[in-house]
Amino acid sequence: MIGFALVWMQANSQTIGVKAGLNVSNLGGDSEDTESRFGYHAGVFYNLKINDVLGFQPEVVYSSQGAQSEDDSDLKIVYNYVNVPLMLKYYFTENFNIQGGPQFGFLTSAKAKYEDDDADLKDFLETFDMGVGLGLGYEINKLQFVARYNYGLTNTISDSGDEKFPNRVIQVGIGYILSK
Repeated sequence: MIGFALVWMQANSQTIGVKAGLNVSNLGGDSEDTESRFGYHAGVFYNLKINDVLGFQPEVVYSSQGAQSEDDSDLKIVYNYVNVPLMLKYYFTENFNIQGGPQFGFLTSAKAKYEDDDADLKDFLETFDMGVGLGLGYEINKLQFVARYNYGLTNTISDSGDEKFPNRVIQVGIGYILSK
Protein backbone atom coordinates (compact mmCIF):
# COMPACT_ATOMS: atom_id res chain seq x y z
CA MET A 1 0.00 0.00 0.00
CA ILE A 2 2.78 2.46 0.91
CA GLY A 3 4.63 1.57 -2.31
CA PHE A 4 1.48 2.30 -4.33
CA ALA A 5 1.11 5.69 -2.64
CA LEU A 6 4.74 6.61 -3.38
CA VAL A 7 4.44 5.59 -7.05
CA TRP A 8 1.15 7.50 -7.33
CA MET A 9 2.68 10.65 -5.82
CA GLN A 10 5.70 10.49 -8.14
CA ALA A 11 3.48 9.98 -11.20
CA ASN A 12 1.61 13.23 -10.53
CA SER A 13 2.80 16.81 -10.65
CA GLN A 14 3.97 18.08 -7.28
CA THR A 15 5.59 21.34 -6.30
CA ILE A 16 6.96 23.02 -3.19
CA GLY A 17 6.93 26.76 -2.81
CA VAL A 18 6.79 29.86 -0.66
CA LYS A 19 4.01 32.42 -0.43
CA ALA A 20 3.33 35.84 1.08
CA GLY A 21 0.71 38.52 0.91
CA LEU A 22 -1.69 40.97 2.46
CA ASN A 23 -4.42 40.22 5.04
CA VAL A 24 -7.51 42.34 5.63
CA SER A 25 -8.98 40.97 8.86
CA ASN A 26 -11.75 41.66 11.34
CA LEU A 27 -13.76 39.86 13.99
CA GLY A 28 -17.24 38.67 13.12
CA GLY A 29 -20.20 37.51 15.17
CA ASP A 30 -20.99 39.74 18.14
CA SER A 31 -18.07 42.07 17.51
CA GLU A 32 -19.17 45.70 17.57
CA ASP A 33 -17.24 48.90 17.03
CA THR A 34 -14.44 47.17 15.13
CA GLU A 35 -13.25 47.55 11.61
CA SER A 36 -10.75 45.78 9.42
CA ARG A 37 -7.03 46.03 9.96
CA PHE A 38 -4.22 45.26 7.55
CA GLY A 39 -1.77 42.48 8.27
CA TYR A 40 0.30 39.99 6.33
CA HIS A 41 0.86 36.29 5.83
CA ALA A 42 3.92 34.28 4.79
CA GLY A 43 4.61 30.59 4.57
CA VAL A 44 5.24 27.47 2.55
CA PHE A 45 3.04 25.19 0.45
CA TYR A 46 3.09 21.76 -1.14
CA ASN A 47 0.95 21.48 -4.28
CA LEU A 48 -0.02 18.02 -5.49
CA LYS A 49 -1.79 17.99 -8.85
CA ILE A 50 -3.84 14.78 -8.68
CA ASN A 51 -5.05 14.92 -12.29
CA ASP A 52 -5.91 17.55 -14.92
CA VAL A 53 -8.69 19.09 -12.83
CA LEU A 54 -7.96 18.28 -9.17
CA GLY A 55 -5.18 19.31 -6.84
CA PHE A 56 -4.47 19.34 -3.12
CA GLN A 57 -2.41 22.05 -1.44
CA PRO A 58 -1.56 21.90 2.27
CA GLU A 59 0.20 24.98 3.63
CA VAL A 60 1.89 26.24 6.80
CA VAL A 61 1.43 30.00 7.05
CA TYR A 62 2.27 32.65 9.67
CA SER A 63 -0.65 35.09 9.67
CA SER A 64 -1.13 38.47 11.38
CA GLN A 65 -4.86 39.04 11.91
CA GLY A 66 -7.23 40.89 14.26
CA ALA A 67 -9.18 44.15 14.12
CA GLN A 68 -8.98 47.80 15.02
CA SER A 69 -11.31 50.15 16.86
CA GLU A 70 -13.93 51.84 14.74
CA ASP A 71 -13.69 54.94 16.95
CA ASP A 72 -9.90 55.16 17.35
CA SER A 73 -7.70 53.74 14.58
CA ASP A 74 -4.70 53.84 16.96
CA LEU A 75 -6.25 50.97 18.98
CA LYS A 76 -5.48 47.66 17.30
CA ILE A 77 -6.10 44.06 18.33
CA VAL A 78 -3.35 41.90 16.78
CA TYR A 79 -3.68 38.10 16.69
CA ASN A 80 -0.77 36.11 15.27
CA TYR A 81 -1.35 32.53 14.16
CA VAL A 82 0.42 29.64 12.53
CA ASN A 83 -2.32 28.47 10.18
CA VAL A 84 -2.53 25.16 8.36
CA PRO A 85 -4.96 25.41 5.42
CA LEU A 86 -5.73 22.18 3.53
CA MET A 87 -7.00 23.35 0.16
CA LEU A 88 -8.65 21.13 -2.43
CA LYS A 89 -8.22 22.79 -5.83
CA TYR A 90 -10.46 22.42 -8.87
CA TYR A 91 -8.84 23.62 -12.12
CA PHE A 92 -11.53 24.90 -14.46
CA THR A 93 -8.80 25.81 -16.97
CA GLU A 94 -5.12 24.89 -17.07
CA ASN A 95 -4.19 28.02 -15.10
CA PHE A 96 -7.30 29.03 -13.12
CA ASN A 97 -8.60 27.20 -10.05
CA ILE A 98 -11.16 27.50 -7.32
CA GLN A 99 -10.02 26.24 -3.93
CA GLY A 100 -11.60 25.41 -0.63
CA GLY A 101 -11.04 23.48 2.54
CA PRO A 102 -10.53 23.60 6.29
CA GLN A 103 -7.98 25.75 8.05
CA PHE A 104 -6.54 25.02 11.49
CA GLY A 105 -4.89 27.85 13.40
CA PHE A 106 -2.60 27.91 16.41
CA LEU A 107 -2.37 31.23 18.27
CA THR A 108 1.23 32.34 18.84
CA SER A 109 0.60 35.82 20.30
CA ALA A 110 -2.16 38.36 20.86
CA LYS A 111 -1.83 41.99 21.83
CA ALA A 112 -3.91 45.11 22.21
CA LYS A 113 -1.82 47.97 20.83
CA TYR A 114 -2.43 51.65 21.43
CA GLU A 115 0.14 54.10 20.08
CA ASP A 116 3.43 52.99 21.74
CA ASP A 117 1.85 50.77 24.43
CA ASP A 118 0.68 47.18 24.19
CA ALA A 119 -0.96 44.62 26.46
CA ASP A 120 -0.77 40.84 26.18
CA LEU A 121 -4.17 39.25 25.48
CA LYS A 122 -3.12 35.65 24.90
CA ASP A 123 -4.42 34.41 28.28
CA PHE A 124 -7.93 35.60 27.33
CA LEU A 125 -8.05 33.86 23.96
CA GLU A 126 -8.54 30.37 22.64
CA THR A 127 -5.25 28.94 21.40
CA PHE A 128 -6.87 26.84 18.65
CA ASP A 129 -8.85 28.29 15.75
CA MET A 130 -10.72 26.50 12.99
CA GLY A 131 -12.21 27.92 9.84
CA VAL A 132 -13.03 27.33 6.20
CA GLY A 133 -11.15 28.92 3.32
CA LEU A 134 -12.54 29.58 -0.15
CA GLY A 135 -10.58 31.24 -2.93
CA LEU A 136 -9.54 31.70 -6.52
CA GLY A 137 -6.09 31.02 -7.90
CA TYR A 138 -4.15 31.65 -11.06
CA GLU A 139 -0.93 29.75 -11.79
CA ILE A 140 1.56 30.57 -14.51
CA ASN A 141 5.12 29.34 -14.83
CA LYS A 142 6.55 29.39 -11.28
CA LEU A 143 4.01 31.85 -9.85
CA GLN A 144 0.72 31.40 -7.99
CA PHE A 145 -1.68 34.32 -7.45
CA VAL A 146 -4.38 33.71 -4.83
CA ALA A 147 -7.34 35.60 -3.38
CA ARG A 148 -8.93 33.75 -0.46
CA TYR A 149 -11.56 34.36 2.23
CA ASN A 150 -11.13 32.57 5.56
CA TYR A 151 -14.34 32.26 7.55
CA GLY A 152 -13.65 31.45 11.21
CA LEU A 153 -15.90 28.86 12.83
CA THR A 154 -14.60 29.03 16.40
CA ASN A 155 -14.78 31.76 19.00
CA THR A 156 -11.47 33.52 19.51
CA ILE A 157 -12.23 34.78 23.03
CA SER A 158 -12.30 32.42 26.05
CA ASP A 159 -15.14 32.71 28.54
CA SER A 160 -17.20 35.11 26.41
CA GLY A 161 -20.50 33.47 27.35
CA ASP A 162 -22.96 33.37 24.49
CA GLU A 163 -21.08 36.00 22.50
CA LYS A 164 -18.94 34.85 19.58
CA PHE A 165 -15.92 36.61 18.04
CA PRO A 166 -14.68 34.49 15.11
CA ASN A 167 -11.91 35.50 12.72
CA ARG A 168 -12.77 36.88 9.27
CA VAL A 169 -9.80 37.28 6.92
CA ILE A 170 -9.41 38.22 3.27
CA GLN A 171 -6.02 37.26 1.87
CA VAL A 172 -4.39 38.33 -1.38
CA GLY A 173 -1.00 36.84 -2.08
CA ILE A 174 1.60 35.50 -4.43
CA GLY A 175 3.45 32.21 -4.31
CA TYR A 176 6.70 31.17 -5.91
CA ILE A 177 7.38 27.54 -6.82
CA LEU A 178 10.84 26.47 -5.65
CA SER A 179 10.87 22.98 -7.14
CA LYS A 180 8.83 20.80 -9.46
